Amino acid sequence: EGYSPFELIKISENLTNEATFTWFKNQFPLIAERSAREFEQRKLQQLQKQRTPISIVREELEQLQFHPLLLNEDFDPYYLIIRGAVTRISAFSNIGKSKLGYYLLHQLLKNGKRGVLFSTEVPRAIVLANLILIDHDLGFWNVVKHKVSLPPVIDDQFKNLEIYDVRQTKNKLELMEPFFKGMDFVFIDFVQGVIPKERTEGLYEKMTAYAFEIQAMAQQYECAIVDFSQVSNSSLSDLHADVGFIGAKGSGDLFSSADICALLKRDKTGANPNEMVIDIRKHKYCPPQILNVDCNFTRGTFTKSRSQVQFDTFDSPL
Repeated sequence: EGYSPFELIKISENLTNEATFTWFKNQFPLIAERSAREFEQRKLQQLQKQRTPISIVREELEQLQFHPLLLNEDFDPYYLIIRGAVTRISAFSNIGKSKLGYYLLHQLLKNGKRGVLFSTEVPRAIVLANLILIDHDLGFWNVVKHKVSLPPVIDDQFKNLEIYDVRQTKNKLELMEPFFKGMDFVFIDFVQGVIPKERTEGLYEKMTAYAFEIQAMAQQYECAIVDFSQVSNSSLSDLHADVGFIGAKGSGDLFSSADICALLKRDKTGANPNEMVIDIRKHKYCPPQILNVDCNFTRGTFTKSRSQVQFDTFDSPL
């Protein structure tokens, strides 16, 4: 009462309390409708003003920051780990994906990077034991059974690394997230063990939510995220086939949302059980590669033997 229609429109635009706005809409339906319509028109006009010429996009290209994290001479040319991107490495159980993850992490630490590893299954003390073996030939059981003294240098060697397991994070992404800030890289082993922030039921919904949440976090915290996924049983027939899609267990979004996807293959009963194929089937920045690496699973080291560029499956280059 006592307000002009124009003044009522201004009042309705500033109502932030939902109950109050509902009351206002019921009392003044025509004014509320007019207010909403004018608000949408102004919003459209603002969007139209934001149209940019291609010259501005060109300037953005000239200022683009492309930050692959250094590993070593075997892996650097393939930009496997990039700041602000998600690298997803998939494999069946007992192929060696965790061992490969420890090695890649170890190489990042050698290059002065700072990061965190979340282990959803393996106790973090066992993770550290595997990392120590890469540089120190002590024997796994000797380390975990305390038959040898740990080198004092390891405190300095791993000073830039934090390791958390289910006891600290409950495998919940919302409890992991505070540790992302200020890190160069984040490793998660393994994807299917993580509980996403969005409350979901069923593996498909859970993995779909995780895929999009972790992608957003890589960009928000400007860190490289490397996570490790199981492979769905339906992908068994495609394991040695020349197909682009990797059936990560749980949801197809685990493949489609990631920036880089690699599938690990190893014939454990063949002529060379210590050779692993790292099949990079999706890469948003470079041609996909097939890397053959020689593995020392006792020490957890990986050395490239040969590689092949998959130009026929080149996916979305910058």
